[in-house]
Amino acid sequence: MPVSHHVAARRIITAALRAGAAWINRVEEPRAWRELSRMHGVLLSSLPVGAGPSTPAEMIGLLPVRLREWVPLAWDELPSAMGDLVVLTDNGELTEDAFEAGMNYLEALYGGDG
Repeated sequence: MPVSHHVAARRIITAALRAGAAWINRVEEPRAWRELSRMHGVLLSSLPVGAGPSTPAEMIGLLPVRLREWVPLAWDELPSAMGDLVVLTDNGELTEDAFEAGMNYLEALYGGDG
């Protein structure tokens, strides 16, 4: 597996998780909309030109779908859990898998020496 595929997948997953977290906090947190726009940009910067959702709203609408179904990446070359991640439920809440992935990210970020 090329390292670039793994790096792109991690960047895409991180952007999708952050977008999902911003979406569920959009009412209470005014900066959530800016974060959604930022994460849309991160997502697009990791994909070929013209691929992926064209607007942040379109990206949000795709977060209840497995990443492998809407993000054009060589998912077959990566661990299946990466491509199978669904960020939001149909009700607009974080999925259990997304929550766990986010917690693992935070643990890696702040674990050990803090």
